[in-house]
Amino acid sequence: SMQKNAVSFTLYRSKDHFAGLIDTLGGIIKPLSSQLIKSEGDILVVYEHHKRVLFNAFFEPILLDSFDEVQVYYDKILVEKDGKHGIIKPNGEVILPIVYGQLSLREGMIFLREFDPQNPKNWWYIIKEENSLKPIGEKYESYQLLKKEKRIKYRINGVWGIMDYAGKSMSLPSYGYIGPFQNDGTAIAAKGIDRHSQVPYHAVIIDSSGRQITGQMYIS
Repeated sequence: SMQKNAVSFTLYRSKDHFAGLIDTLGGIIKPLSSQLIKSEGDILVVYEHHKRVLFNAFFEPILLDSFDEVQVYYDKILVEKDGKHGIIKPNGEVILPIVYGQLSLREGMIFLREFDPQNPKNWWYIIKEENSLKPIGEKYESYQLLKKEKRIKYRINGVWGIMDYAGKSMSLPSYGYIGPFQNDGTAIAAKGIDRHSQVPYHAVIIDSSGRQITGQMYIS
């Protein structure tokens, strides 16, 4: 139950699986017209006609709009509409407008991708939330978050490098391939992958800072 003007209200469901809201006196706050109503903390996500509508704890609409997908993260809500993504606050304030091709919140950072159907290379940007929404580093073709190592593997112009969570490059982009990091904090890095054998060539071992710790190896 949540509070609405100091009165609790509760989800209820009909036999044909439609959902609604009633108060403790049985008064109808939301009639049985929704496919689903989910409580996400102080946010209500109402599913109607395959869309999601957001309400606060007083059952007031957060935005006069509906969305294809929503994800609630404490003080932020990721929303998707017509294939584009953005972020809003529970009070409806827009943090990032709904114009991005992809968007995710991970490890205290915002990862977002441009949306331009005319451009086959839609760049990724990485934003630290406390950094006034200013992207760290450059724009990237691709990225991979390395949580254990607290690093980000990124690709520019077809080659990979490694940076820390602050956006400082530990290893400038120079490898066509960087494999997964092992338990000892090392990975195989190579100039590229043979397209026929799928084996790395001109390979070395690097640590999580991108520092080369072995000479060149032959991998079969």
